[in-house]
Amino acid sequence: MSQMNYTFTVNGEVWKKSHLERLEYERNLHVLHQMKRHGVEIKEGDATLTDDEIDHLTAGKAWEISINTRIQYTGDKIIELYQDSLAKSDAMWRELAFSQDKPMRVSRCNMSVSGVSLQEFMMMMRSMQDDDRVGLSAHPEHFICNVAFDDGKLCGIEPFGMYGTPTLCNVRVVDISELGQQIRADRDPDYPVSMAGRAYLTDGV
Repeated sequence: MSQMNYTFTVNGEVWKKSHLERLEYERNLHVLHQMKRHGVEIKEGDATLTDDEIDHLTAGKAWEISINTRIQYTGDKIIELYQDSLAKSDAMWRELAFSQDKPMRVSRCNMSVSGVSLQEFMMMMRSMQDDDRVGLSAHPEHFICNVAFDDGKLCGIEPFGMYGTPTLCNVRVVDISELGQQIRADRDPDYPVSMAGRAYLTDGV
């Protein structure tokens, strides 16, 4: 793999590497504080950190402690720990009555990546099946990211749009014909590859 380069344009605004790193840092601190409120000991080595000590972590150390903490609470452990928060999240989405054809606020992110082949990228994505650390390292607010490529399934826990409490959802890769009209109309017909998915809450809705 050669040197990887990337650019992101979010709703017309270019996000630089420094912007993304700052956002990663802020969300890692947020997750550490949130897990602490849920009863998890946030530790650096053998030392348990206070809230003030968490806020004094460097960006690199916050990433390290965040991953090392989250990897201890995957699967049923994080679901049990966050059960009240997950219930609040489910209730919020039901109250919003979100559906595929309901008018929604659309955000667009254009991403350009060079220095990595599609095959190399797919191998990295596939490694999530075998190594929880890969999925947890991909985003500060990934709590579970279980991918089963063979049957097109993905189960994850994270806040949508970094808003509210984490949501437990199951995503199914589906044919585009199964999506709502608004989403289908938003597809760029000139783009060579597209992937469609539907997300479901814990009760299958």
